[in-house]
Amino acid sequence: MVRLDCFKVSENLASCNFYPENQNEFGSLTINPATGEMVDLREPENGCPKVYISQARAKLHKLISSKEELPKEAYAIWY
Repeated sequence: MVRLDCFKVSENLASCNFYPENQNEFGSLTINPATGEMVDLREPENGCPKVYISQARAKLHKLISSKEELPKEAYAIWY
């Protein structure tokens, strides 16, 4: 599971903070909203498995693609 918050969206960029499961440290990522391609990444200070980054990127792209109002926070859950 990864938690996302602090969403920021413009015409050319979308970003958020992400918190990998069982970590207090967060990272941040920025994507191109049209393509979902990651354009910037800052990993948590202690690092994290790449699956958390991938899931956070996919969730952010899904949220902004829906054209609905962004929540204060969102979760990506997988098993």
